[in-house]
Amino acid sequence: MALGFRLAQDVYTVQTRLALMKNSITYKVGDLIIPGATAGIVTNETGSIAGDYYPIGLVVGFAGPNGQVLGQGTAQTAANTPATYAAAADNQTVAQYQVQYIPLTEDMLLKGTLDAVAGTTGGLSDEKFVYFNLADCRTIAENSVVAYTNATPLQLLSEGLDPLDTTNFTVICRLVKNTQNRP
Repeated sequence: MALGFRLAQDVYTVQTRLALMKNSITYKVGDLIIPGATAGIVTNETGSIAGDYYPIGLVVGFAGPNGQVLGQGTAQTAANTPATYAAAADNQTVAQYQVQYIPLTEDMLLKGTLDAVAGTTGGLSDEKFVYFNLADCRTIAENSVVAYTNATPLQLLSEGLDPLDTTNFTVICRLVKNTQNRP
């Protein structure tokens, strides 16, 4: 079920960027990433991305230490495919593999997967213009839905359910940028 995030609109002029992966983390295409504690290092760890942290990018691929994008057959193992990369325990200092990502802005529409059927929590999560937090880097916490609050950091604004998803798990959303989660 957790497919990760994807752009809900065509974006032809977005330049991808590279950032060093944190040690011992598995990254997948579709993950949202945030800056790590060290400049230039990104993470997708559940404890780091949930709450008042601001996602900066959507993972679209991986690159070697020289910036060359990885493709089929390049550094591939069962753990490392074009859609997934497991960073080594010494990645930050030795291997230095990077995540390729699209920088996210508030005006970009994303499709995200809820961790429960829309409407489970008080019938609110199937509405437009409600707010959510991330459950992790790949899913939206359905039970975090609120109509509006200024007291709690919120990460995503729903534009409503994806009309093409008959299972009611997919939300079209955009990032919220407020004084509490501004990078």
